Amino acid sequence: MLKSKFLRIALVLIGAMLMSGGFVIHSYNTSVSDDRILNSIYINGFDVGGLNKDEARDAIRQNNSFKNLNLVYEGSDHVYSLAELGCEFDIDQAINQALQVGRSEDFIKNISDYVGLKFLDDSRTFEVKPQIPQDIEDRIYEDIKSKIERKPENASISIGSSIDVKKGEEGVKINRDEFRKAIYDSIKPNIDVTVKVPIESVTPEITSEELSRIDGIIGSYRTNFSPNIEGRNENIRLAAQYMNNYLLMPGEVFSYNKVTRLKTVSNGYKNATVIVNGEIEEGLGGGVCQVSSTLYNSVLYSGLEIVQRRPHSIPSSYVNYGRDAVVSDNAIDFKFKNNYDFPVYLKTYVGSSSVTVTIYGNTVSVPEIDIISNVVSVKPRAVKYIDDPDLEKGKEVVKTKGRDEIRSETYVVINGVKKLVSKDRYPSQTKVIMRGTKEEV
Repeated sequence: MLKSKFLRIALVLIGAMLMSGGFVIHSYNTSVSDDRILNSIYINGFDVGGLNKDEARDAIRQNNSFKNLNLVYEGSDHVYSLAELGCEFDIDQAINQALQVGRSEDFIKNISDYVGLKFLDDSRTFEVKPQIPQDIEDRIYEDIKSKIERKPENASISIGSSIDVKKGEEGVKINRDEFRKAIYDSIKPNIDVTVKVPIESVTPEITSEELSRIDGIIGSYRTNFSPNIEGRNENIRLAAQYMNNYLLMPGEVFSYNKVTRLKTVSNGYKNATVIVNGEIEEGLGGGVCQVSSTLYNSVLYSGLEIVQRRPHSIPSSYVNYGRDAVVSDNAIDFKFKNNYDFPVYLKTYVGSSSVTVTIYGNTVSVPEIDIISNVVSVKPRAVKYIDDPDLEKGKEVVKTKGRDEIRSETYVVINGVKKLVSKDRYPSQTKVIMRGTKEEV
């Protein structure tokens, strides 16, 4: 009797459970059949349970928005609309995630999720991710940089009767890395965002401390020219003018051709005699090699590093053998490097019959330097006779004087120690003599 009673109770409990389970499944199927989000699901703190996709989208848009970005800099500010800058929300992604709750391929899990959300205290929260344009910082920067950034002003030097140094000024620039991070980290929905523009100082490339190390002359040289050759003299003045007041910082290389520009009419150069392939002829820029040679000697006395230099094919009248420096546009250049840890400064002076190049630097750091040039060999020129039927027999006329071959060596002497600078060769030119063959009538 007792056993039968327990059996009836058990059957009743099983029946109740089956009826309850059937109700839950029926309720679940009803909830997911109309494409509505299950209860107790939130997006950005807003309850979207029971809403379909369109209803949820409208609700989220009403409750979530981007407001303003306020930039603060140098006591000023500028307000941008984040929406106008292209900031928006990826609403559909969050809604799709919410809709997937209870709609997976795992039926048991779906029922479990449904029961927890429907009858228990479970809840699910999803976030709408803000979409910030990748170029938002670039656009803001381009808009404000002119209002904030300031290029540094280099210190300057002028040398006349005294050496005067004008102090430079620091510049200001936006720290782009910090600015970008501040913008992306600060942008949040539903609030006004304030970002202080991070700025930093920009040190001038040339400082007064560096220029103040220039205290006097470290090398100077003068060459003479005839005051009566107008075109050549004008070219000398022009080339020297281009070089005047030139500042060369430590490690920089001076290019004579670059500084004195192309030897063209548009750059002010005149026609004068030039050396081409060992021959003298008319051409633009004649005389500029005297300036480069004068500079070369000044550089030697300054102890600066020679980078590129070639001698003429014909010995120069204005400097000793081995002390000239030929130049030619786009072909042959004279270059030297500032190998010191202080700047050097070039001054030029052109008088009525001379050109002087003076180099200023730190006199304490430059030793006394002497230059020695020696002719080491002379090879006599060859002689060639050419019969001339128009010249009376027995007479000779020199058509071309020719030149001997000269080899020279140039040394720099520092503290009594000789160092070879260059070995130069000035090629010979054949002497040509016209010999008469005309017989007397």
